[in-house]
Amino acid sequence: MNDALASLLADLGDTEGATRQLRALPPAADDTHGQVRYASNLAWYAVRGQESVLDRSTLPSIRSQLAEARTAALAIEQAGWAATIATNQAWAALLAEDYPATRQHLADAARLDPKSEGFAAPYAMLIDARLALAEGRLDAALAKFTAVEARARRDIGGGDAELGWRARFGAGRTLRAKGDAAGAIEAFRAALGEVERLGLRASVRGDRAVFHADRRALTEELVALLIAERRVDEAFGVADAARARPMRALAAGLRVGELDAAQ
Repeated sequence: MNDALASLLADLGDTEGATRQLRALPPAADDTHGQVRYASNLAWYAVRGQESVLDRSTLPSIRSQLAEARTAALAIEQAGWAATIATNQAWAALLAEDYPATRQHLADAARLDPKSEGFAAPYAMLIDARLALAEGRLDAALAKFTAVEARARRDIGGGDAELGWRARFGAGRTLRAKGDAAGAIEAFRAALGEVERLGLRASVRGDRAVFHADRRALTEELVALLIAERRVDEAFGVADAARARPMRALAAGLRVGELDAAQ
């Protein structure tokens, strides 16, 4: 339960609260698997916090934590777990703009999970696409983001909405970098559509709000791009809809009886 609550807090953007929650009840010293999960999650929350507020001075410490967690996972023969940690290492290296290390960690993740069946495998693809964008390989980045979206729809029946919107968001950023403002706006709007469908599905099914906090950048960048293109009315429309969307999802949950008024 402690892990689950900490994970939920991190998904909602409260990584400091997630860390406090996890540290409040550390695993026993002789719980080897628990200790590895504990170390891995603490490092993961630290990476998540960097996504919204980047502090380069703390990245070396975070990367060291991840390396230690991966070594511990391999020591108890948990290759799949180690692959997930390697993917997080790639993310942290990308945030640090250490592109050679990013590539190496992605290669390590692929070696540890050769069939790409682990939880983090599609996110390794996403990081690889982000790497191409960061390095200015725009055509390659666009192709990679398209492949990520295709995998998202293939892996999970109706499509993995979290991975799908992130792929479309990345494609939009790439198109913007290529100077295609109209294409970028279209991609950003498509990503927002994915987010809205995810929110409505979550309210009806009772799913948790995975990576909820990360969606702010999508709205902010679309609004900024619309304003730059002098489409100000549309920009305000997007901003207003983004504020109303959580309330619409909540109302849907109340209508189907999933939540009572107190909840």
